[in-house]
Amino acid sequence: MEEVEQEEAVAEPEPPNMLQHLREQVDFVTDKMKSNMEKIIERGEKADDLLYRTRDVEEGTKLLRYSGRSVQRSFCWRNCKLIVLLVGVGLVIVLIVFLLVKFIPNSSSNHIPIPVPVPAPGPGTTTVSPTTKL
Repeated sequence: MEEVEQEEAVAEPEPPNMLQHLREQVDFVTDKMKSNMEKIIERGEKADDLLYRTRDVEEGTKLLRYSGRSVQRSFCWRNCKLIVLLVGVGLVIVLIVFLLVKFIPNSSSNHIPIPVPVPAPGPGTTTVSPTTKL
């Protein structure tokens, strides 16, 4: 038992050293708390910055969505106008072709085909169509 008491006596610092040791521990804890508080304040500032940036991005997103819709509508109307124009041009071309065929006389339409007598087919002869033009 005497050895245990001697070890405890050696392990315990003397009262002035013990007071100094406690002050060092208190200073260490105080410094650590100050450091932690500074880090917490920095995190709060970073969180505020992040919040402001998030709001800016949200506003930018709304603006982009609005301008995207506007561009989409503009291109849609442009495509509709182009389709209407092409259909109109196609109808005009069809109308012109129809009028040309209907009202302009064709030079071959005045020609009346003359029927050609065809001999009766015999053995070893081929038939000729009666609509052959001369």
